[in-house]
Amino acid sequence: MKKFNTAILVATLFGLVSCGVASAVKVDARKEIDFTTLESNTFEPTKNTGELGTFDLVSPFDGAIGQSFSEFSWEACPNATKYTLEICSSELFVSGNPSIDYYSKSNLSTNSLKIYSQFIFKNTYYYWRVHAFNDSSSFKISTSTYRFFVEAATVEEVEFSIGDADDWLLHSVGSPADISIDDNDFFDNGEDSLVVSFTKEDTSRGIPESDGWIVITKTIEKSIYGTDALFFNMFYAGQDAQILIRLVDRDNEYWYMPVQISTNAKQSVILRFDEFIQRTRDVPVNNETFDYERIKYFEIVFEKTFGDGVLLLSNPKAIKYDNYRHYFIDKLNFNDYSEDSWVYESYTFDKTIINDYELKLDYYGSGTPGKEKINGYGFAKLNVNRFFAAGDAVKMSVKYTGNSFTNLILRVYEEDTDRYSYKVPYKSLTAGEYLDIVIPFKAFAKSAIQADGKRQFYFIKNLQFGLEGIYSEGSIYFKDLEIVWTNDYKTENYRSIASNGLIENFDQYKYTNELYFIWDASDQNKDEYISLNSENKLLNKGNVYCGQFEYKADMAEAIYTIPVGTTDNSFTSFKMMMKDASIKSGDEKFDYLEGVSPDVSVFIRLKSGELYRYILIEIAKSWYEYDMAFKDFILINREEVPFAPKPITSDNIASISFSFKYYYFDFFGNPLPTYYDDNPVFVDNLYLGNATETTMTLKETATHQDENGLAVVEDFERYDTTDDLLDFWYYGKNYVYQDATLSNDVASNGGNHSGKFQFKSNSESPSYYLVPTLASDVTAKGIRFSLKSDISATVYINFYVKIGTNTLQYRATCSNVDDAWTEFAIGYSHFTEINGNQRPLTVKDLVNISRISFGVVGYETTSQNRYIYVDNITFDNALTYATETRTIIE
Repeated sequence: MKKFNTAILVATLFGLVSCGVASAVKVDARKEIDFTTLESNTFEPTKNTGELGTFDLVSPFDGAIGQSFSEFSWEACPNATKYTLEICSSELFVSGNPSIDYYSKSNLSTNSLKIYSQFIFKNTYYYWRVHAFNDSSSFKISTSTYRFFVEAATVEEVEFSIGDADDWLLHSVGSPADISIDDNDFFDNGEDSLVVSFTKEDTSRGIPESDGWIVITKTIEKSIYGTDALFFNMFYAGQDAQILIRLVDRDNEYWYMPVQISTNAKQSVILRFDEFIQRTRDVPVNNETFDYERIKYFEIVFEKTFGDGVLLLSNPKAIKYDNYRHYFIDKLNFNDYSEDSWVYESYTFDKTIINDYELKLDYYGSGTPGKEKINGYGFAKLNVNRFFAAGDAVKMSVKYTGNSFTNLILRVYEEDTDRYSYKVPYKSLTAGEYLDIVIPFKAFAKSAIQADGKRQFYFIKNLQFGLEGIYSEGSIYFKDLEIVWTNDYKTENYRSIASNGLIENFDQYKYTNELYFIWDASDQNKDEYISLNSENKLLNKGNVYCGQFEYKADMAEAIYTIPVGTTDNSFTSFKMMMKDASIKSGDEKFDYLEGVSPDVSVFIRLKSGELYRYILIEIAKSWYEYDMAFKDFILINREEVPFAPKPITSDNIASISFSFKYYYFDFFGNPLPTYYDDNPVFVDNLYLGNATETTMTLKETATHQDENGLAVVEDFERYDTTDDLLDFWYYGKNYVYQDATLSNDVASNGGNHSGKFQFKSNSESPSYYLVPTLASDVTAKGIRFSLKSDISATVYINFYVKIGTNTLQYRATCSNVDDAWTEFAIGYSHFTEINGNQRPLTVKDLVNISRISFGVVGYETTSQNRYIYVDNITFDNALTYATETRTIIE
């Protein structure tokens, strides 16, 4: 109800009374009005019902260009009384469509209008027209429809303020979380930080539809046209998490981008808008274009986050990517960095930057004072503190001069302090010639894992250029290091299946990086890694490599895929060889487990879309061939196939995959995640076969204990030539004087061969090793072996034992080995962990021995090549932990 001013009302009434009195004074008598005699009021205003004339538009003129348009005018239309102005981003003048900007103003009595609101769309044509009306509701549209172009204002940066905690809405559907604001300048950027924290009790409440899913939203309602990326500072600490940034654009579409998380590290994050992905499930879908000229909402989304965690986020803003290009490495220009950016490890290199993109590092041996070798390796570390540009691989050229028995290494040190390395063996290079090499990020091996163990290759703290296994001098070169896409360098998109059914035997590769040009590794497990392995291959003549595939425990499946193709439809099965080397977590809570073995699935995807699966219940610690008949595979995506599914035929196979996963539970069956990530599985000899029934065949014989309690690991009688020997024995170091041969000088009657291993007197010890396969029934407490040397030498025998995430090296020493064959019997109590670990070697460790090695040193007046002979390496159950004897063999 309106409120009236009482004083004004009284004054008005008083004025009316006063006027009445004055009038009465001027006339002789007051004339009364008879209201009953008045006729009804027949007054009608004049209406304009004439025919509407033509009229046209005036301003803005047709084709006008500008950043804003505020005044619209048009010619007066003859006989018009009202006008309606229409403006639209579509010449069809559609209203009610969120993908179209539509504006209308009716009942205008003049032929112009000022508009104070801004047009939502930028760099877009708008169309306008006018309707004229008269009092008989006739109307006429302007002769023309004009269009004008709304230019985007130049915007370099738009801040999305953090605001108060109350400005952020926690979605009710999802896991609970606490939201607060930290005003202590956590990121040293002068800005407050949003804090989102949650606990395992929050994220794992037993509600499948909401567990591990958290969404926090802030209203933005800002125009950011002219920017093309999002920047913010972030810190995450806690258990495994997946974090997305989601933006809702002007027509209510949802666009998201995963964030690379560097656990326990202050991160700078830059996400390009053209890399955002549209969410289409249960949300609006309109023009399917990320219209980021206006952002309505900013959202932080946690997915599959089931533990404790805390996130700090600060200084979110829309930016122009080019203004931040200096944050990125496209091609590494060494001259962009000062001398203070370089740090040296072990070697004192002479560093030369030949040009902007070429680095030369000279290294020295023991003969150059002040620049001698340390530990046989060295690195020049360049603190880059920048992002890698868009790409998934490092491309570079490498060259060396000097000793060819070593590895050239590039190491990448991530923001979260995880370190990864890629090695190029010198022996695979031609001295003095550059080799161009493309290394997918996924091909870098773990070097030092201190954070989440995921290859992020996002923000890089430093790049490390160096080498290992060097004790002489020479030079290494790195040139034209740049970030590229693997697909740009692929030469084939699938593996052609040979006529004998061969898909993959891993023997044709020269470098690990080549695997990633045909194989694809998922990233949902976070520890997917494929490498070439020569040590653990099936010990057959001519077999060069097997593939080593890894996975992380208590995570989603690690999936590896090889695309294939053949026109031959005669095959009826898929077969592969597999050997598990997963290591049980060292946590005593799992002592009740005898061992661990991953759940393994094999997948066949057809060209027509069907996906079939075969589950291997458990894989063994020895090489087995699994031959799986097509008929035993189960279709698992029936709902995705819009037609009657086709059975597996070999000519319709598009790809073959296999997956690994393992979840830890305590003795009572409760989940107890370890996220243990040192679980290799060896794979070899993938074929299409002709089996009609699924079979499992042992291909490797493990060393068992005989009735006398003896388990012979090596007697050298299985070799005919030195080449055969080198299929089984390996060099642990890269000295030029290393040389392993097969010898006829034996330690036992009836034997034909021994191993002859070269060393150099007055020099550092070489290393020769083999990889044993010991059955679980080997229970010996000591080992026997026979030795002989052509000078008095000291021989070291080493056991490398996998315990949890660590490999412990246990060593026993045999001194004064001379030119008479001598049998040594040594119990485990005489093996000492060389890095000071006090844990004793026990019988239970036998199954976890990954290698047995021999090293040797000897001294004489002049430095010469010498030899030790090794024979009859045997675990003996008759020995005790305390046994320590040596017996001359007559």
